[in-house]
Amino acid sequence: MIKVFLRIRIFQLFRFLNEIGILRLIVLLAISIYVSMLCINGVGQSGQVSIIPFLFGAVLFIIHTIRKDSRFLHTVFINPYPVYLFEYLVLSVPVFIISLVYKQWTGISGLMAICLLIPLFRIKTDINILSKWLKFIIYPFISQNSIKLKFKVPFVKPVDFEWISGIRKNLVILLPLYLFFTAFAFKAYFAPVGLILISFVISGFYLYGESRELIEIYAPGPGSFLTRKIYSSLRYLFILYAPIILVSLIFQPGTWYFLAFGLFISVSVQIFSVIFKYALFQEHASLNRNSILVALNTIFLLVPFFWPAPVFMGIKYYNKAKNNLENYFDDIN
Repeated sequence: MIKVFLRIRIFQLFRFLNEIGILRLIVLLAISIYVSMLCINGVGQSGQVSIIPFLFGAVLFIIHTIRKDSRFLHTVFINPYPVYLFEYLVLSVPVFIISLVYKQWTGISGLMAICLLIPLFRIKTDINILSKWLKFIIYPFISQNSIKLKFKVPFVKPVDFEWISGIRKNLVILLPLYLFFTAFAFKAYFAPVGLILISFVISGFYLYGESRELIEIYAPGPGSFLTRKIYSSLRYLFILYAPIILVSLIFQPGTWYFLAFGLFISVSVQIFSVIFKYALFQEHASLNRNSILVALNTIFLLVPFFWPAPVFMGIKYYNKAKNNLENYFDDIN
């Protein structure tokens, strides 16, 4: 059965590569290799290579937490552990190679341990599950009449449902990630990496299409709608990032330019997430393919030669988003 599943994974990979196309695949591989070499050389010169395996381990943990086929795997297989382990080891091959080149045996051992441990956890990113555990933990300290827990997202207005829903669904990922990078923001390079990783998690808030009514009540027109969406997203982002930025500036003022770059990438990711959502918007539909566009433009931002591409695509898809939203405001106007 596991062999059949792995064959399905291979077929899915080939289908995905076929959708991208040979030319795009070559360009993406070239850019990815170039960006990877820049990052590796930069990290290698700073003497922080050992951190790469552990950061990638955090990425694997995020993938394991948000993957949508967990229930299917646990239904089909009595023990899906070998499937998880094989997939995570395959994804980790480039990091293992980098660590071998730099002889980072601690990083290799750490990443191997992470790959072995992560499949043991079956995590549901549902606030109701978390609430049940919280009730169980604090039950001895509260009366039975007051056991009902309420979870309110601070600073977020009710109309910005993406953030409310996104934080509730991804709290199990966001909270440890946020606390970890806030606690270690006093170390060099931790803060900018944390800002970028957290921004990618937040970009997942914009991967589902809401109903027409929520669009119509949000703003009077397409232009003001997009402006308000982007402004709200960046406002909440800066509130969330404030402690990380503050700690980093206090303890690592000399690395402010790395922090500024991480913040620039994070802001760009949020702007792309909003624009691409409404450029390809469908009511009550999954918009998961938008994550590929966001990732692609983020890679372009990391390569100076390709900087015009995100600007061009941003303008193009912004106009497309406005035209797409016109259909939802025609009745009002």
